[in-house]
Amino acid sequence: MGTVALKHIVKYYGKNLVVNDIDEVIHDGEFVTLLGPSGCGKTTILRMIAGFEKPSSGEIWFDDQLVAGGKTFLPPEKRNIGMVFQSYAVWPHMTVFENTAYPLTIRKLPKEEIRRKVEKTLDLMHLSQYADRTPDQLSGGQQQRVALARALVGEPKLLLLDEPLSNLDAKLRESMRFEIKRIQNELHITVLYVTHDQTEAMSMSDRIIVINKGVRQQEGTPEDIYKHPANPFVADFLGKVDFFRGKAENGSITIPEMKNQTIPYTGEHRGDVYVAVRPENIIFSEGGELSGILEVQYYLGDTANFRVRVGNSLVRVITDGHAYHSVREGDPVRLSIREFIVFPDDGSLEETLQIKT
Repeated sequence: MGTVALKHIVKYYGKNLVVNDIDEVIHDGEFVTLLGPSGCGKTTILRMIAGFEKPSSGEIWFDDQLVAGGKTFLPPEKRNIGMVFQSYAVWPHMTVFENTAYPLTIRKLPKEEIRRKVEKTLDLMHLSQYADRTPDQLSGGQQQRVALARALVGEPKLLLLDEPLSNLDAKLRESMRFEIKRIQNELHITVLYVTHDQTEAMSMSDRIIVINKGVRQQEGTPEDIYKHPANPFVADFLGKVDFFRGKAENGSITIPEMKNQTIPYTGEHRGDVYVAVRPENIIFSEGGELSGILEVQYYLGDTANFRVRVGNSLVRVITDGHAYHSVREGDPVRLSIREFIVFPDDGSLEETLQIKT
């Protein structure tokens, strides 16, 4: 089993609809991330795939085997999956070796087979030297690797990861992202990853499925979703973005809050629109179409972060750190927008921007 098919999955808790008609296929060997804010239904989807929850309607297939749907329900222990949760959930009284061996021990495999599989898995996870230690002798990152080792030791075809890095500090999260991707590539297993962290989703995924309020908003490669978001929610959730209301007509967009300054536009939308601009797509340029005053600047090492007052709007500009000394607060500046996205103005922007992770 390496392919998972979700066929029109619906899930209610009482009268509360939490997953609404999810229809997706996760292909063999693919790394897919369910990305969305807290409470959007992504963990519920994962738990239904794992067998901890039953769908209210719809079907879940592992390859050609129905595991949930109608009168069929295969329990978790018979689905050949590995799962890692947000909490490490490693047994404090067991050594690293014993924690890793636990799934094989309860299956009553021969001791020699257990030893061989555990040693192989610990070597894969770079944990061999810690085999005799208990969790209290390990760092957070090492404990999370033990949880991963325990999930992988049974050689599952599907690995489910539910916010596994959220308890780690920033540097550990970055290193663990590479570790998880390395392991997936070495083992050629299918991974379904749940997170609200856009960096995790962008850096590891072959494909991202964006969820909000139990509904799939968009799916595609990280680059596709980042550059071509389907709606303002996706644009706002995946990356930094600023929205400006404008009117598209006669080959340009006029932005009232910028004192009716205009930017060129030859796209399909007409009338009232939202202009979505990512701050890295705005540059200082003597011939730029927007004029303003630099109000604030921040030096962040690898980047410089600016706020430019354009009419009544504050426009974010993020550039290479070397640009920090090229302008000063109070300077008049001109800005050029290299890329922007246009959405019809349907009046929902304020609600979209209230979404929290």
